[in-house]
Amino acid sequence: MRYLKRDSRDLGGLPIGMAYVPWQQWRAIYDDARALTRGTIFSELDLPFLGKGGVNPCAVKRY
Repeated sequence: MRYLKRDSRDLGGLPIGMAYVPWQQWRAIYDDARALTRGTIFSELDLPFLGKGGVNPCAVKRY
């Protein structure tokens, strides 16, 4: 497992990544007031913030 090095400063052995980013479609656009309060004009990008980023899912209690 040569890619799983403990030192994150040595990235020379990692492969180059490729990303797919689709073009944003101009549909379901918010009006100006709503866009300012939501932080985007695109309703498709207005997703809920759950505040769970970076949390180990095994350590989270399930109710």
